[in-house]
Amino acid sequence: MELRGAQDRLVTEFSGIYSPETITEALRQAVSTMADAPVQAMVPVLVERVARDRLQAGAQVEGSIVKEVPEVLFVCVHNAGRSQMAAALLDHRSHGRVHVRSAGARPPTRSIPPSLQ
Repeated sequence: MELRGAQDRLVTEFSGIYSPETITEALRQAVSTMADAPVQAMVPVLVERVARDRLQAGAQVEGSIVKEVPEVLFVCVHNAGRSQMAAALLDHRSHGRVHVRSAGARPPTRSIPPSLQ
C-alpha cells in the first residue's frame, strides 16, 4: 500500500510536534488495524484519517495543539446505529461548532457480503 503522500502530508501538518518516525509508526499501526477490512478500496484514505486522528488526539493531550471546538464521543454497545445517528444529528445541528465522533464498543462479528464489497 502506497502511503508516501499521507506520510508527507502528516509530517508537514505535525512539523515541530512529532518526528517523522512517530508519524510512520502511527501510519503502520493504522494499516495493521485495517489489514482484514472486508472492503479494501478506501483503506488508504482511512489509514491516513486514523493516523491523523491519533496524532491529533495525542498532541491535544500533551497540550501541543489547542482544541478549537468542544468534542463529543457517542458510544453504542449494541451496534444498533444509535451512536452514528446521534453523532450525525449533533454534527448537523452544530454547524461545525462541535467535533463529533462515534464508536462501537463491540464490533460486529459478521462480514460484509461480497456483493457490497
